[in-house]
This record gives sequence, C-alpha cells and structure tokens, in this order.
Amino acid sequence: MNRKMLDNVLNEFIELHWNKDDSSLVIPIWTHYDGQEEVPFKNAAGCYVMVSGSELAYVGSCLGQGGISKRIRDYLKPSTLNNRKYEFKWYDSVYLIAFDPKISYLAAAFEFFLINRLSNDAPLRNKRKMRIKNE
Repeated sequence: MNRKMLDNVLNEFIELHWNKDDSSLVIPIWTHYDGQEEVPFKNAAGCYVMVSGSELAYVGSCLGQGGISKRIRDYLKPSTLNNRKYEFKWYDSVYLIAFDPKISYLAAAFEFFLINRLSNDAPLRNKRKMRIKNE
C-alpha cells in the first residue's frame, strides 16, 4: 500500500474542487486506523480506503447518520489481542478522511474520484462499481 498514492489523489482532488477563497474550510488529511482505539471522526462525513496486506482493497464513503466512524465499526469486531480495542473482520486496516460539515457532500464525489484514480493501480474490489467514460 502506498500512502503517497493516496496523498497524490487527495492533492489532485483538492486542486480541482477546493474553494480556496474560504479560509474557514479545513483541508482534510488521511488518518490511518488499525483498531487500537476508538474509530475517529464520529458523526463526520468522509471516505475510507480499506487495506488488505499491502494492497488497497476497497473504497467507500459515508454521509449518513453516525458518520464514517459508524460505517467503519461495521467492519470491526472486538479484539482478542491485548494491544487493540478492535480487529477488522475482513481487512487489516483503513485510511480515513473526514470532510468539513459545510462541504460534506464532497465525500461522495471523492469516493468516485478515488475509485477512478486508483482502479488501474490497485486491486479494488469495487472498481467496477463506477466507471467514467473519457470522451
């Protein structure tokens, strides 16, 4: 898994879609989560990239009630390991990103953007979910 790849896609998205005139908007950054504590970003809309081994495996987003932390908890189970609060059911870890509430709708757009940009370089399970025709 290449964190630099995720950063590059995020930077491209921000360059294309960010309102640079609104200084009150916090530019999001990736947060790595592996189950050691509570899931971050309670009630925030955002995107996530599931990691299996060293590969990007799945891209998703959540804009609904409970936010991205509730969605990630769907992928977790209580841990039997002493150093972790949770374990992932099917994946090893996740990268999360939360959007400012004023622009939470961008989470859905960013999910689509991530799938489009990463599907050629990563074995995403959901890469066929959305396709963009370049005309």
